[in-house]
Amino acid sequence: MKKKMVMAFVIIFILLMFIGNNKLIGDNKDNLFRISAGYGVPYGYTGVNFEVNPLLPENLRHLNNYFSFSLGLGYKQGKPLLAMGVNAYPLGRKGLIQPRFSFYYAKVDRILDIFNTYEEDYDSIEALCLGGGVVLQISDNLSINGDMFYLAHIYDELYLNTGNSRFKVAVGGQFHLQSPYAKQVKESSFLNWGVGLGIPYGVIGLNIELNPLLPGSLGKAIHDYFSVSIGAGFTNAGSAYSIGFRFYPLGKENKYRFRIGIYQGTVAVYNWSSNSVNLEGFALSTGALYKINDNLAFDCDFVYIAEIFGWSMSEAKASRYKISLGIRYMSGK
Repeated sequence: MKKKMVMAFVIIFILLMFIGNNKLIGDNKDNLFRISAGYGVPYGYTGVNFEVNPLLPENLRHLNNYFSFSLGLGYKQGKPLLAMGVNAYPLGRKGLIQPRFSFYYAKVDRILDIFNTYEEDYDSIEALCLGGGVVLQISDNLSINGDMFYLAHIYDELYLNTGNSRFKVAVGGQFHLQSPYAKQVKESSFLNWGVGLGIPYGVIGLNIELNPLLPGSLGKAIHDYFSVSIGAGFTNAGSAYSIGFRFYPLGKENKYRFRIGIYQGTVAVYNWSSNSVNLEGFALSTGALYKINDNLAFDCDFVYIAEIFGWSMSEAKASRYKISLGIRYMSGK
């Protein structure tokens, strides 16, 4: 039954993609086709996602500004993973900030089959997922996506019994082949990125810090003190991530910028004789960014692991205290 449902959705998706974007049928500015790469439920764990709107009758085309179909194809432990779903944008796709809600049927992970005593084997974990998040459109053709998902129904309860959480974070970067609703980023917004070590960088990897576009004086007031942090990297156990917020109590005007952060993501790695696994949790940080010149900065944070999901600190054999170091390129403040 599940295989038939998957095949039916894929066939419908391909037809919708063709009908909705084939110029032989006629242009329709309300149609949309987006391709993205990322980590999480919409991307088949780690992979790509396609988001498409079909061609609707003229009197219904406004609905394409509020709904879309989504198909994700990813990979873990040597096997592909599939995700398929529907996105709803309650405020539409106009503007830089586009909140959305999502419903997915997805293969969300692969875990070791502990009952197979003869060889190492991994089972795909399938689930019905409810999510909410935001699309931050940083240019006419590019956006950054962040979503939080709740695994409402998991087809293999062993997944929870082995310490995994029902909550999953998804992050990705998206390219828009058609994007009639994009707005230019204003001066009150900024984006900087860096490479480094530590939890904010996905352990070893990349960190992006950005401010969404907010109206007028509200935007300036908030952007001077707060920002969003997204990290993607790797460990010896595989891909790793972090997503969080940073607060600059003294503002962002000086060369030395004291800050406090909160993150969810990969916070530790558990190693045993033949395998390793990334552990997810919450972490807090305090540190500073030093701006070397107009475009270059160095940052250092001391990180405290507040919780590891499903593990005690003694079970994980991990220290609560970590350090994060990085070098950054500043495209704004």
